[in-house]
Amino acid sequence: LADLLCAGTCVPIAMGMWTGANPKAALGGMAVGLVTIILVFVISGAIISDPVTGLSEIYYAYDLRSPTLLAAFILSPTVAGVFTYVGSKLFPYQFPGYPLLKTGITFEA
Repeated sequence: LADLLCAGTCVPIAMGMWTGANPKAALGGMAVGLVTIILVFVISGAIISDPVTGLSEIYYAYDLRSPTLLAAFILSPTVAGVFTYVGSKLFPYQFPGYPLLKTGITFEA
């Protein structure tokens, strides 16, 4: 379960270090990544039997050969990264930078 949560949030966090990333888009990307995990399991459960069963399988997602788990691990970071990138391009953000501190130290070549 912790690996799935990390998969849904790691790409927006890493993209947050990009100077052109919008912090709100990165936060939204994390939320979208987590929702993607839930949707993958709900849709998988709806195909097999019912959505509630699929949702409960998130807790028991220990079978690494499961195609549902594989789809969640692939789709979640991808969708979260695309959302963060598109959100950052649609709503540009420029980090104002840190204030310049005058230390009195000079560097000469």
